[in-house]
Amino acid sequence: MNEDLLDSAAEMLQAGRVADAADLYHQFLRTNPRHFEALNALGMIYFQSEQMDKAQYLLGEALRLDPFAVDIFCIRGVALVRLNRRPEALASFEKALAVQPDSIEALCNRADRESTRLNS
Repeated sequence: MNEDLLDSAAEMLQAGRVADAADLYHQFLRTNPRHFEALNALGMIYFQSEQMDKAQYLLGEALRLDPFAVDIFCIRGVALVRLNRRPEALASFEKALAVQPDSIEALCNRADRESTRLNS
């Protein structure tokens, strides 16, 4: 039943029914609060809908389960930048680089944050 709920959420998301997908991910997470894919998917929904506080929280929870997810560190970092939490954003990019030192996305984001900090 739970996996069916997760499958349905993914199908709704692919069909463009984002609000319905979010509701199903929330429902799934109530009984499976430590599910990486659901946390990541819901975090991305919030990121794409510009709800950065919720996005960074859920992506952070996903990273607790998989501390090697470079892309998620980068996306969470961008969400933190948009929340004007620059030191935390920079830390997120640094963590991504600790996992994958040649991550172009992490390098570019870190460089952008560093130049912004230096020019402030």
